[in-house]
Amino acid sequence: MTERFKLAPAAAAVVLVSLLSGCLSFPDPAPPQSDCDADDPRVGQTAEFVDTFIHNVHGTARIADNCTIVIENFTYDGIGLDVRVVGVVDGDFANPTILTSDIRRDGGYSNETLEIPLPEGVTLDDVPTISIMCVPFTYSFGHGTFQ
Repeated sequence: MTERFKLAPAAAAVVLVSLLSGCLSFPDPAPPQSDCDADDPRVGQTAEFVDTFIHNVHGTARIADNCTIVIENFTYDGIGLDVRVVGVVDGDFANPTILTSDIRRDGGYSNETLEIPLPEGVTLDDVPTISIMCVPFTYSFGHGTFQ
């Protein structure tokens, strides 16, 4: 007689997420740009993470120069599956521009400052909206549009 191996629904979900995280890996962005000017008219614009859906994402992103974005008072619980700061054009969350490596960490973030240099080949045109995104599922934990 053969016994079948069954998992409780919660255990099955953990196994599925573990398998997906191993299968779905995304490359880190290109190296950061150097020699940035601050002559773009968008320098100084801000984006509030007002559309925060999950994981307590809050903060204000500010364009510091032509190739640097600073997120101030950044709060995020640090949980997720391959979570990155991304740029989004025209609401196309399915095709984000990845700006950082995975930002998950134990203990999360509480009112911290993140400096995000844009990778080589990325411009402010690629980041009219900034998002904290679970990349494997293209799910925004929170985002805001620069104004």
